[in-house]
Amino acid sequence: MVIMPVIVLYYQENGLDLQQVFFLQAYFGAWIVAFEVPSGYFADRYGRRNSMILGSIMLASGYLLYSLSQGFWWFLAAETFLGLGISFISGADSALLYDTLLEEGKKDKYRATESKLHSLSSLSEGTASLLAGLIAMISLRSTAIAQFIAVACTIPLSIMLVEPKKQEAHSTETSWKDIKKIVHFSLHENKELKWMILYAALLGASTFTVVWFVQPMFKAIDLPLGFYGAAWAILQFSIAFFALFADKYENKLGLKTALVSLLFFPVIAYATLGLTLSAFSIVALFLFYFVRAIKEPIIKDFINKICPSTMRATVLSVRSMLMRLTFICIGPLVGWISDTYSLQTALLSCAIIFFCTSSVAIAGLKYHRVI
Repeated sequence: MVIMPVIVLYYQENGLDLQQVFFLQAYFGAWIVAFEVPSGYFADRYGRRNSMILGSIMLASGYLLYSLSQGFWWFLAAETFLGLGISFISGADSALLYDTLLEEGKKDKYRATESKLHSLSSLSEGTASLLAGLIAMISLRSTAIAQFIAVACTIPLSIMLVEPKKQEAHSTETSWKDIKKIVHFSLHENKELKWMILYAALLGASTFTVVWFVQPMFKAIDLPLGFYGAAWAILQFSIAFFALFADKYENKLGLKTALVSLLFFPVIAYATLGLTLSAFSIVALFLFYFVRAIKEPIIKDFINKICPSTMRATVLSVRSMLMRLTFICIGPLVGWISDTYSLQTALLSCAIIFFCTSSVAIAGLKYHRVI
């Protein structure tokens, strides 16, 4: 993700305001909402490896268009490819990992393995961020070109993946008519799964929304452009560090305390940044990145344990779909608040929104004795 440390600046250089930035991400999310579950079905039916190959090709196509485009409508077209690409990878990757460990008799190591994977991913993005700061000094468009080159490398890597035999044996059992059945199972029939997915969606939306505020916050505290990459890298490296403790975090606190704490960390961070935005208060960003590091292994482990292999990728896709749908409802609204009133007003609004919604999710988890 070479472009991420300066992507909002890249948008602004091409004439977009913050509301349009959030609209682009909502549009991207809409594609995921539309195709997340069908793509999860595709992965369950035709293979997680094939799904990830297709997703990698679409992602590369989207970033190629980004590197050549100027203006809102071209970016909108690029987001179409990116939304489809992420849809075909999301869920398939975690299901592939879980079934691989299951085949090797190591399913109990999933949470720790997911934590290490998340850590390595963040180390990679942090390293790319350091490069981004240097590349951006040439031009912001150069970072978009570098982004395309990096993503294009995932195509041969996805081709080299190996499909677990257990998954292959079950893949033909799923049919299109089962999509409705799986969604019903995820969001209605299984109460524990339903509230965990809602919890995960709200938590994911809270930590995803702030990503698009980070660069405007850097700009508000007058951080020089040359330091954007380094600052972004520090945040990514913090994920790599925090992710190593995800397994221990739940073991030490227990599932109940771990889930409650993770929901309220973003609320505290939004409130802090909304009340006082300075070089000192920007440290509150680490709360978001702590949550991003810890949540994935814990949530995915819970979901994988109660889902059969034949629907695992689809259920994980339902969870991602709901997160994107949540962001579609919130993102453009807080972007408009930022453009119309102020950045800090938008951050305080996020604190209020996620506090109210998080309280509902916690109540549901408690009522159904998940926590």
